[in-house]
Amino acid sequence: LVVVEFAHRRAASPKDIVSQLKRIGHKGPVTSFPTVQDGVKFATSLAAPQDLVCVTGSTYLVAQTRKMFLSNLF
Repeated sequence: LVVVEFAHRRAASPKDIVSQLKRIGHKGPVTSFPTVQDGVKFATSLAAPQDLVCVTGSTYLVAQTRKMFLSNLF
């Protein structure tokens, strides 16, 4: 699970998201990054060619990430 900082006034901080994950009993690894680009680069580096990287969050976050993929920034 990869958590990123997203510059939006309503976005939760990675620290808060990780805290909530622990509160609900998530036991898997969680890695946080200061930018969307860093987080997606990390996630795609772990993925094999046939794997899927799923981006969730606000439509703003998904739209920004989509632009990165379409611009081949990874």
